[in-house]
Amino acid sequence: MSTAGISGILGSLLQLEESFSSCLARIDALILKPLLQAEPQDPKEKENFQLLVLLNDRFQTLWNFTEENSRILRGKSQLEDSGCIQDFYILWKGEVFLSLYIQYFVTFANFVVVQGFEQAARSKSEAWKLHKAVLKEFLRDFTSESSLGLALHLVLHKPFREHVQSYLQLLSQLQEQLQEGSEGDVVATVVQEFGKLESFIGQVLDEAVFTKELWKSLGYKFTDVLCVPERRLLEDSRNLPIASGTARSERLLLFDDVLVLIQGNSFQSFDLKLVWVDENCGEKSAPGLHSLRITTPEETFILSTKDPQMKVRLWDFPISLLFKTG
Repeated sequence: MSTAGISGILGSLLQLEESFSSCLARIDALILKPLLQAEPQDPKEKENFQLLVLLNDRFQTLWNFTEENSRILRGKSQLEDSGCIQDFYILWKGEVFLSLYIQYFVTFANFVVVQGFEQAARSKSEAWKLHKAVLKEFLRDFTSESSLGLALHLVLHKPFREHVQSYLQLLSQLQEQLQEGSEGDVVATVVQEFGKLESFIGQVLDEAVFTKELWKSLGYKFTDVLCVPERRLLEDSRNLPIASGTARSERLLLFDDVLVLIQGNSFQSFDLKLVWVDENCGEKSAPGLHSLRITTPEETFILSTKDPQMKVRLWDFPISLLFKTG
């Protein structure tokens, strides 16, 4: 194990934390504080504003945590005997790191789902309007997007995501410096957990955007009832060449908590805990059809497709249903 090598990685970690903290300070001053000064009057927009308040709380907690660790690391870097694995707080506080990042991105994703960034960009607050010129200049450091809503979306998740990736790079460098043994095992475990965190972040962001696009495509009659910040769309029958046995105009939406059946301007929603899926009904269907039966307390209907290649996608419905209700 090279002490000089570890000291160098610690120095890189300190630079990383200080740069990240500086970035968060700018985001706080130029984005979050102005947004939080523009509380809307509309009841629905007020609900979304409370999500922004919660997102800010998560942001501040992460920022304070980063500042605290930077101070500790800065103090250790001034000591002659610094440069040992015990100085890597990211190893010993790994669970706290993971928890704070998960909380932030779950809240961020909820805000995405309810189109919070688009709403924030349209704020009619005079303070926000006057601030837009400075804000757009700041956002150029992060993205070339001309859409203010999308730019806000990027600036409030991209630095965090990149920071996690930087942690992974430094941890991998540290792992290379260590010989096999207990210390190496500890680092390997943390690397694995941060890798899972990186995958989790990508998944929650993708699910949030997928769900948001659905709400943007549906009318208020549907979204006022169905749009819940925590709800995620898993599958839309419009993305599958399938038919329902009850009516050709129907559309099925599979969420992580309910199954929604749309027909015209009306819909029915079924709690997944009360839905039964018969995966063996294909034997009873017409030749050339791949089918499954879905039974709810209110009715029973059949999903079917003639395309053999879509059979796997069709079966995503029961697999997801069984996973959520199991």
